[in-house]
Amino acid sequence: MNNEKLSIKSWCADDKPREKLVLKGSTTLIHAELLAILIGSGNRTNSAVELTKKIMNSCNGKINSLSKMLIKDLMEFNGIGQAKAFSIIAALELTKRKAKENSTDKPSVKSSIDAYNHMRYDLEGLDHEQFWVLLLNIFLYFEGIWAQF
Repeated sequence: MNNEKLSIKSWCADDKPREKLVLKGSTTLIHAELLAILIGSGNRTNSAVELTKKIMNSCNGKINSLSKMLIKDLMEFNGIGQAKAFSIIAALELTKRKAKENSTDKPSVKSSIDAYNHMRYDLEGLDHEQFWVLLLNIFLYFEGIWAQF
């Protein structure tokens, strides 16, 4: 029995992450395949997909847990050097910024849920405690007059 691993180059086009992205769209790729595209290559014993599956398994398959990993945590995986760790962290930061950008510029905070939704992208993934203060203006509209308190 041959125990050699097949490199991604020998995979069917439908299974290769880049080709799958082109043929079927990015939404058809699992997290590990998207990460594999980012890192480009694996190591001597694991393809990029196998390597990123190990990374995702260490995070219980959760992107939020992955986003909390530090560069040194990612580099503990054989095949992830500084450059690949930087790529993963940069991609995760871009997703956080995209989500924040989609929120309104001047949100209306009418409840604690609104406050959470406005601030969550700044607070998620922090590896240390922070103290934040949210200052709010109150505008009331009464009989055609706006009043600020």
